[in-house]
Amino acid sequence: MKKTLLAIFACVTTLVSGQTLVPASSETWLNFLTSSERSTFDSTGNFLDSGTTIDGLKLANKGPWATDVDQAWAGRDTTVAAELLTLIPDSNASETLSERLLRAFNAMNAVSTMKGTQYWSTMRKDWETLILESYRVASPEKSARLPDETFTTVPDHLNLTVFQKDNKLGDGFTRISIQSKPDGFFVTMNNLDPLNYFFVTLVGPGQFQLTFDITFLKDKIAIYTLMGAKTIQFFGLEHSKDKSFRNRMEALAGWFAKSL
Repeated sequence: MKKTLLAIFACVTTLVSGQTLVPASSETWLNFLTSSERSTFDSTGNFLDSGTTIDGLKLANKGPWATDVDQAWAGRDTTVAAELLTLIPDSNASETLSERLLRAFNAMNAVSTMKGTQYWSTMRKDWETLILESYRVASPEKSARLPDETFTTVPDHLNLTVFQKDNKLGDGFTRISIQSKPDGFFVTMNNLDPLNYFFVTLVGPGQFQLTFDITFLKDKIAIYTLMGAKTIQFFGLEHSKDKSFRNRMEALAGWFAKSL
């Protein structure tokens, strides 16, 4: 019995530390997809679904991220929702998992690099700069610009407050939470200020949320992005508005992919 307990303890310690955890291959990791979903993923390189509620999306409650998603989205009402699953190559796959995680954590923490992120404008039918400015602050009340931090070890959890100047939705503060996992991160982003379109409040404070589940695989990185917002009825332009929000989700997912 004593030897059995020691063996279990050693196994748990190994998994939690992440030092010797062997990342899964992408082929094995994607087994939660149905044959139809896998066919779509293989032919397009990603899986995209959209709707009005998080529960109505195909992957939100059945992927490896289900528990984290359930906690992050509990009690939230949405009128537009979207999900995006993609795999990106990892040029640093030869490094140890702990080295890869630290490199990625510092990349995500460099919020100033969001400046210049582009997205596809639904109205203009062209690429536009989505984020005109981005930097870390102590709090909305203490909004002096702070430099990006560089870490030598990955903390279990980190909260950031970020000021951003949005091309269409104006200036505002965003709360970013990064939760470490043995093989990656779970990131949550919330708007602290209302999102306005000209003189109309499109989304109230805290009613726009993005979550990113980031998993390091053997030679790739899996990024699952989930977006939800509770928006006003927009003078019959719901389709255009919802498409714009989905484009924003894809743009920020692209920033994560580029940073990682």
